[in-house]
Amino acid sequence: MRASSMLLFVAALAACAGDSSTGPGGTNPLAGYHATPPGPTWPGTAVAVTVSTYDTCLLMADGTPWCWGNTASVAWRIDDGIRSWDPSKTAGWYRDSICLANTTVGQVPGWPCNVFHPIRLGTKVLASVALPVNDGAPCGVDAAGAAYCWDQGPHLNINADSMTNGVAWCGQTLCLYAPQAVRGGQPIRDILLPCTLSTAGVPLCLGFNSFNLMGNRPINFHSDTLVAVIGAPASTALAVSPSGNFACSIATANSKAYCWGWNETSWGVGVDSTGNQIATPKPVASTLTFKSIATALWTACAIATAGPAYCWGDGRGGVLGWGGNGFSFAPVAVAGGHTFTSIIAGPAHFCALDGGGAAWCWGNNNSGELGVSRAPCDGATFCSSSPVQVSGGHTFTQLSAGPAQTCGVTTAHEVYCWGSTKYGRLGPAALGTDFSMVSTTPVKITP
Repeated sequence: MRASSMLLFVAALAACAGDSSTGPGGTNPLAGYHATPPGPTWPGTAVAVTVSTYDTCLLMADGTPWCWGNTASVAWRIDDGIRSWDPSKTAGWYRDSICLANTTVGQVPGWPCNVFHPIRLGTKVLASVALPVNDGAPCGVDAAGAAYCWDQGPHLNINADSMTNGVAWCGQTLCLYAPQAVRGGQPIRDILLPCTLSTAGVPLCLGFNSFNLMGNRPINFHSDTLVAVIGAPASTALAVSPSGNFACSIATANSKAYCWGWNETSWGVGVDSTGNQIATPKPVASTLTFKSIATALWTACAIATAGPAYCWGDGRGGVLGWGGNGFSFAPVAVAGGHTFTSIIAGPAHFCALDGGGAAWCWGNNNSGELGVSRAPCDGATFCSSSPVQVSGGHTFTQLSAGPAQTCGVTTAHEVYCWGSTKYGRLGPAALGTDFSMVSTTPVKITP
């Protein structure tokens, strides 16, 4: 690291740590900084990765979740990052893994910190893990289909231990408060709150029904428990917009795409009926059948049974991938003639894997989230209106995207991320001269 970079790096850490007079015992605020966080070291391999607004999580082959990024996000708000007990300080003080935290147990520190290396969130064994793009809590599903989240909220089963003894141990280091069970009467496949699929393929949602996400119920209907979407077909796949305004699924019976929710101005629901909400799931205006589906803020894309990708909805910023920026209520073919096996979405971009494991992305590229050099495609917006191959030549098995970042797990179980470096998203290697730069090439996440 260059000398100027190091000075900025130290200055940023000092700002994160807060004034030295407020630290435990009035010590130097950098005394609490660790080049690597305390506790067990991530082995450097993963089977899945999930991306949110400020932080990222991965799942190890042993089923344990590990996260990194900014500890002030909603996802880590219970314990605001990982703490280690500091025996040299007054009893009751904890020291944050990155910055000093002048706080007692159960209190949130006055300043956020950035965690640059994955840290284990307890010892809960999971089959899948997910971070909602809208900065929700990290959640996971175990092998029995029970869902858990590291958060407090109306959708969780709050118990007496959740704010007192609900801590897990990672070696000799305290981890986040124990995950709380999500309320629901049936096992689910994965966690996509506010909606998900049961193991039987039933679309389920919770929260408020403001956009008819729960189907044809009153707009003011509210549920803290996962309930079946009225009128939705049994499905093999489901995707919900990051803003929670519409959802789409692939029907088990006929492999058609069905969507419901808010359809005003953008046609994200895939029917020619803007200016209203679609309360009962309707088939998208197409004869195509699909095998994978993803939803951005106002757009949906799906992989047809034969492998090509099709998109519908708001095409601004190139997010429809057809080579232009217009709108379409009916699915339009993504340019390039590629065939894909799976697809994922951030709020304004999509990425898909081809049969050889190469990643192709289109849409917004303001933060380098497409994995290629930035160029305007819609006025002054950095984007690509057709798929571009992510640089680096990596072979991926799984992808995940957030507002300013995309990550993937390779066939070697390594994790690579590209996009904004802010909040430690890409680890310490990509910090460069500041905390707000971007990397348009994949960066390996290191232990």
